[in-house]
Amino acid sequence: MHKLFIIDDEYDVIEGIKLSVNWEEYGIEICGDSSNGAEAFDKIYGLKPDILIVDMNMPIMGGIELIEKVRKAGLNTEFIILSGYDDFNYAQKAINLGVIEYLLKPCHIQGIIKAVLKAKELLEEKSVQTRLLERYEAQFRNNTQTLKELLITRLLDGKTLIQEDVIQEEVNLYGIFLFETRFTIVLFKTENDIYHSRLIPIIDEEFKNANLPNEILIYKGGIVSICSTLCAKEELKKILNKIVKKANEDFDLRMTIIVGYEINKPEELNVCYKKCRELLNAGTLLDIDEIVFYDEKADNKKTKINKLIEASIEYIKNHYAEDIKLENVSKQIFITSGYLSILFKQTTGINFLDYLHRYRIQISKDLLKDVRHKVYEVAYMVGYQDEKYFSRTFKKFTGLSPRQYRESHKKDENG
Repeated sequence: MHKLFIIDDEYDVIEGIKLSVNWEEYGIEICGDSSNGAEAFDKIYGLKPDILIVDMNMPIMGGIELIEKVRKAGLNTEFIILSGYDDFNYAQKAINLGVIEYLLKPCHIQGIIKAVLKAKELLEEKSVQTRLLERYEAQFRNNTQTLKELLITRLLDGKTLIQEDVIQEEVNLYGIFLFETRFTIVLFKTENDIYHSRLIPIIDEEFKNANLPNEILIYKGGIVSICSTLCAKEELKKILNKIVKKANEDFDLRMTIIVGYEINKPEELNVCYKKCRELLNAGTLLDIDEIVFYDEKADNKKTKINKLIEASIEYIKNHYAEDIKLENVSKQIFITSGYLSILFKQTTGINFLDYLHRYRIQISKDLLKDVRHKVYEVAYMVGYQDEKYFSRTFKKFTGLSPRQYRESHKKDENG
């Protein structure tokens, strides 16, 4: 049964609408009436009618003003206007307020019935839509965690090819914090995968206790947390140490944790995860019950590489006059020649052999300035057994032959 409320300053109009129709047959209950808008509003707010028949011109408060006030109050009501004036401005305002019918007085009762039934049908359609929406929202709420994990999995896989604004819509839809702050990957690996589902609540609780936004799921045999980097590194270490301690106490379980570098775009999750995974899979770099920050490990690795290259260069400086090969140097610093070749190029920008030639040629320049040394002697002194090869190499790096270089040096001294 839908409730109908009538507002008109003419008593006969109200009574005519009430008594001329058996409204119950149409599923309509007349719940009240009023002769002016101001008095009507208080009654309407209490009764919350579904349909209002409103006279446009009334004392104290007119129909348009009343409709606006009811709309602002948030009541779910449909409006039918009765007006003694065929006024375009009034009609336009009524349309803008969502009035479903604008009837001119005198109005036949059949026209009013038709308008009321139209309002009833519209209310029923809205009711069906509301129920459907509530059902969909309930289904969405029930599946939010699954949908959220599917999105995060796509991001970790690097298979999300959609645009950033679409990703942002999905992220916001599921209430994920990825566009609100910078974040990183925290990768948890235990001795026994069967405990993962029991560890997730422990990990989640510690992050929540620290008010640190976090999304967590089981992914590719490990536990992955996407964690905000709002707190300092030392604070994050404390949180992770609590998790490790809890895992030991509750399950006698040991754990390795890799903390990735800071990122600020969901699309960067895939690369960050891969870097963390590579570090975890390195095995020998990690101990059980260890918390490793990728940046720190990367810095240590960089320092180690720099020391290897420094040792290689020092070897060249001490042995440039000998028959040096890449294999000789790699044995001295206990790595493979292939690995040294890659590291040398990445660190210095040139390959090992070019560096060796450049260093030898630089030494030979000083030796050539002394005319007591023959060119072939200089070649031997810097490690070249073939004078012609030395001359070709010298010209490649200086643009002059050894003799031309010596002559130009003489001219400079005489000048």
